[in-house]
Amino acid sequence: IRRVSFVGPSLGGVVIIAALRYPALAPILHKLHCFISLSVPHTGTLCSTAALIPAAMWVWQRWTNSTCLSQLRLLDNPDPYSSFLYLLSKSRGLEYFRHILLVSSEQDAYVPFHAARLEVPKGVGEGASVQGALLLEMMRNLWDPLITVGLRFPDRKDFITRYDISFESQTGMDGIIGRAAHIRLLDNATVMQMMITTNPYFFS
Repeated sequence: IRRVSFVGPSLGGVVIIAALRYPALAPILHKLHCFISLSVPHTGTLCSTAALIPAAMWVWQRWTNSTCLSQLRLLDNPDPYSSFLYLLSKSRGLEYFRHILLVSSEQDAYVPFHAARLEVPKGVGEGASVQGALLLEMMRNLWDPLITVGLRFPDRKDFITRYDISFESQTGMDGIIGRAAHIRLLDNATVMQMMITTNPYFFS
């Protein structure tokens, strides 16, 4: 095997990046080629602008005592700077890949648009809230190694590519709460075909 690529759908993308820290995968790190990040909450749900989802997650987490939901909200540790996702942002991961495709949709209310795109949302900057300051630091943790790789290998064209997918309006409750777009990003064959057709060298 000369190249290893991963498709990370939603939380699956977090699992993949976390797995790269384990010694068992050390022999393949130099073979990592392409990582397709399908609406992955790289920074959890910090600074989410969705009206219903944060409250729904709070209720569901309290009801189920879900560790995963606590981790997405960076509440799995009393100190957010010791939370799973924050510590993961400081670990090596994305910079191992030759190509990174960040796929997102503004219609997806489950995963914040900025978290999937690895960008700082508007209104978050100096004098930010506690969540905003935490988000900014996580973004720096994630981007600093990527910038270093870009400077070291300036010939790496298309190192990071973003896709913003828009779907036709969805009716019903799934459309209202933004679940429909999230699911369609994960299982839409047309989206995958578009990425393969427009960037064949990512997969060759």
